Amino acid sequence: MNALSANLSGVIWAMIIFFVLGAWHFKFAMAIIVLIAVIGMCVQAGWKVLSFIPDSFIGCGATFGNNFDWKATVIASIVGGVLGYLMELGANYIFKGFFTKKGAVSK
Repeated sequence: MNALSANLSGVIWAMIIFFVLGAWHFKFAMAIIVLIAVIGMCVQAGWKVLSFIPDSFIGCGATFGNNFDWKATVIASIVGGVLGYLMELGANYIFKGFFTKKGAVSK
């Protein structure tokens, strides 16, 4: 849950950068708004649900790389999170099936 919510917050930060850059027209606008967004992404880690900082940067970078198509980035992030969770469940199931001792009591 932390990873997905932090990832989606990164998408929001990228869109904030995008819209502010459309309004600011001076030499160091990009540097200033990115600095503000980076500080915001680090400060938001104080909230438990947004505590995984790398995923905030991943969501922001993915939105930049996707040419600010936030809808596709959000869909890909959600699908990726669900598939990652399903792979973890499958791996645990396979591990328990192959590596439990015969006659051992499993917890």
